[in-house]
Parts: sequence; C-alpha cells; structure tokens
Amino acid sequence: MFKKLDKLVERYNKLNELVGDAEVIAKIDEWKAYSKELADMSETVEKYLEYKKVQKEIEDLTEMISVETDAEMKSLCNEELLSNKEKLNAISEELRILLLPKDPNDDKNVIMEIRAGAGGEEASLFAYELYRMYVKYAEKNRLKTEELENNSTELGGVKEVVFSISENRAMQNLNMKVACIGFNEFPQLNRKAEFTLQQLL
Repeated sequence: MFKKLDKLVERYNKLNELVGDAEVIAKIDEWKAYSKELADMSETVEKYLEYKKVQKEIEDLTEMISVETDAEMKSLCNEELLSNKEKLNAISEELRILLLPKDPNDDKNVIMEIRAGAGGEEASLFAYELYRMYVKYAEKNRLKTEELENNSTELGGVKEVVFSISENRAMQNLNMKVACIGFNEFPQLNRKAEFTLQQLL
C-alpha cells in the first residue's frame, strides 16, 4: 500500500508542476485533464501526508520515552503515544478505503433517511443523535446538507428524518463514513435506528 502511496505523491507533485506550466495552461484541454487528475488524488495524498506526520510524531515520542527520566513527563509522553497510535490506525483504515477502486456513483449526491427503530423515545433520541453525527461529518468534509422531512418527538428525538447530502464527492464520503463506523461504534444500531441511502440524485 505504501509503495503505491509514495508513487501517488510523486505523481501529485508532478501534476502540481504541470498545472502551473505556461505551455500546459495554453493547451486548455490538457490543463483540464491534469487539474482533474490532481483534484481526484488530492484527498488521498493529503491523508497520506497526515499519516506520515503522525508516524514521525510516534517515532519522536518513542525516542523521548526511552531517554526521559522524569516519571510525570514519561507518563504524559506515553499517553500521547497511545493517542497517536490510535490516530495512525484510523488514518491507515481511511487510506485503505481511499485506495479502493472508484465507484461510478462516487461523485453523486444522496438522499438519506433515518428512522427510529423499536424502543420508543429512547430510539427516537438515538435516531436524532445519528442524524446529527452525519450532519457534523458532512460539515467537517465540506459537504452540503438539506433537511427534507423531519418527524420530531416532544423530547427532541426524531421518528423519521430525511435529508440530502451533496457536493464534494458526497457518495464516496458517505460510504467511507459508513464503512469506518460499521456497527462496532454503534452496537445498538440494529434495535434503535435504521438508516438507508434512499435515492441517488
């Protein structure tokens, strides 16, 4: 995986040079093709650079711990090391997903529907939290959301909410989020809420 990513970085740097070259700019179709290729790989390259940054921090912390004599400082370094290792694992999983073959639907927008499952008000509140999680994820990834339907409860939950997610490779971003959380992050998902990708736009 990492050899492939290293080659991707090399290509990314070359494309940056090409899109700024006056001769290439004069050939508009060629410039557009390079610009699209650059845009398509930018997320993966940025994520890989983040991976390398965290990896370097882990190496530095490991070295610091090996020579540190102050117990309190060593404990703090160990905590930060553990946090960075967890972050590195998460980034590695994101990179694995980013390197998967592209789906023709990746660039499409989606309409998502979340419904409370069995469980009364508790299920409705959970459905609302799930909805908020996806909205926050969309905002973080520069996606646009629009609420289309909302059947709320008196205590602030939702029996059903339908919303659109668009722009910035919405389908791919959403698939990544679903793949990353799976049912491990929300083991109660099956009994408390249901969500579906209702329609491709």
